[in-house]
Formats: sequence, C-alpha cells, structure tokens
Amino acid sequence: MELLMNLLKATIIAVSVFIPLTGSAGPFDEETIIGTEAIHVNSPLAKPTGSGQSPVPGADGTQSDKIRTSFEKFRDASWFKKLMEKKSGSSFFFGKRNTTIPFGSDGFLVFTKDGMKRAAIYRYSKLTPDERQILEASSQEISTPEGKKVISGKELFAYLATRDPDSLQGFLNVCAKLRSPAYTFEVDGKPRTALSYVMNVVDFSRDRFRAESDPLLKKLMDADRKFSKVSGHGERFPDSWKQKDAVRGGGQISFSPDGTKIDADVDMFNIVRGGKNPFKRIAGIFGHIGEVLMPGKTDPYKVHNLLVRQKSAPSGIILDLPKDSKSLEKLISENQ
Repeated sequence: MELLMNLLKATIIAVSVFIPLTGSAGPFDEETIIGTEAIHVNSPLAKPTGSGQSPVPGADGTQSDKIRTSFEKFRDASWFKKLMEKKSGSSFFFGKRNTTIPFGSDGFLVFTKDGMKRAAIYRYSKLTPDERQILEASSQEISTPEGKKVISGKELFAYLATRDPDSLQGFLNVCAKLRSPAYTFEVDGKPRTALSYVMNVVDFSRDRFRAESDPLLKKLMDADRKFSKVSGHGERFPDSWKQKDAVRGGGQISFSPDGTKIDADVDMFNIVRGGKNPFKRIAGIFGHIGEVLMPGKTDPYKVHNLLVRQKSAPSGIILDLPKDSKSLEKLISENQ
C-alpha cells in the first residue's frame, strides 16, 4: 500500500511540475523567425520594418488583446517608457513572439513570447572564456540581403539572441552544467571541466547542443563513478552517460563511437540510478517520460532558474515580470 501511495504521489508531482515547463513553438519554426525579424530594433543582421505597419501583422483578436494587456500593464513604468524610446521607427510589440532589442554595448534584452512575463539579458562580454571560445570556433551560414554569409563568434551570438534566443539560452544552460563541479575532472593533478573539451557547436537547440569534442572526454566520463552509462541518442550517439544522483537538472552527454562528436543536454528530470529512496526514482521516471514524449518542449528559461537554485548559474540574467520590474529599470538606466 505504501509503495502504491508513493507511486501516486510521484505521478501527481511529475505531471504538475512538467506540464508548465512545456512551450508552444520549436526553436527554428517559421513563426519564431518571422516574428523576431519583424520586431527587432537596430540589429546588424535583420531588416527593421517600416513604422507604418500594423504592430501585429495578421494577429487575431485574442492575440491583439494579449498584446494590448501587456502594454497597459507596463505603460506607466519608467523602464517601459525608456524601451519605447528605442523604437527607431520599427514595429515593436509584445506577445506570442520573442521581442529583442539591443542592450548596452554588446548585449541584448529579450522579452520572451509569453506576454511580458520574463526578460532575459545576454551580454557577450559576460560569457565565460570557454563559451566565447566555443562560439568563435563555431560557424553558421545565414541568408542576408546581400546573399549567404558565414558567421561566428560575436556575430553568431547576436544572431542567436535576435533570431533564436530560446536556443541561445539552451546553449548557456548546457554550458553551465558542463562546467559545474559534477562535470569537473582531475587531469594531470589539475581540475578540468567537461566544457573545456568542447571544441565547436554544430547544432543549437532550446534543450541541447551537438558539438565536436576531444575524445578524452568520453574516457573521463566512462571512468568517473558519478555517472551511469545509459541508452544513447540514436545511431550517431550510441554511447551515453548521465549523472546518477540528480532527480532534476541532471546532465547527459551522448558520444559518437570515436568520441569526437557529442549530443549534450540538461534534463528537467532524471531517472536516478541506485539510492535508497524509491520515491525519487519514481518521480524521475515519470518526469523523464514526459520529456521523451515531448522532445524540444522544455522551457529553457525555467531550466536556467533551476540551475541557479542548484548553484550552477548559466551566463545571462532572467527576470520575472512584473516582480522584478525595479531590477529591470535599474539595469536599463545603467546601460543608457
């Protein structure tokens, strides 16, 4: 009977916690790209739209109401007025799409596509040396008015912040996990993080990234007792290890057979291996099943907050609105 009650509790907790973590749009879907392109202000990589446009092209009444409510909620706030001064003749609205504007000398302020509930601040200068080195070694081909262009480093950072901030946040989340104490090894008598073995990213997503890595990382994972060997991610990444003791916020790295390519992610839930508490294992099982059934739906901003609580804070700042409006006003004033 006690086991049955624990199972029931685990089901309720897993469902109640996981459902709010899911989002509505994928990282590279048409809506996200078109939406951000339409509202981004002063980006070197995007065309600003004309001021005569409707701020909500093709929006239905429900969406218009949401956007109107967002404006009315904050229109008297001084930080909101300062943001509106940055319009520069471009369409500028909040709602179903991400809204990105320049922030400071090398940063971006992103309002996530949930009706002004959150603001994310990203600065290239605030990235760790490993994160900047990875972005500088990574490249992505994009389309511009002048034709195809290959970008990397700071340009790639700006592109992700303006066109796909969900994937930028996902990248920063995984980086934070791979430089945490759990992913730090002793090599030749000195500490070295798993992140330091990542060379360049070939695919960015909201809950993971795929990258090229030093094959030594695979050997270190295999030899470390903090990790359990688990099922891999398809034929390309058959060898995989994840943290044993993390019910939530556990990392997983899957490797190609030769160890030169990885698929790294942070799971909101983890199937705990071993241990004396069956409740933790059951909760992890049900939560992780939800992630498997709905891949790509993990909310990267909530993962950020989870990692902050676990003292593995990713680069960047996430503010909840309107609770943190005063903090946002202070940050905007400091970066005028």
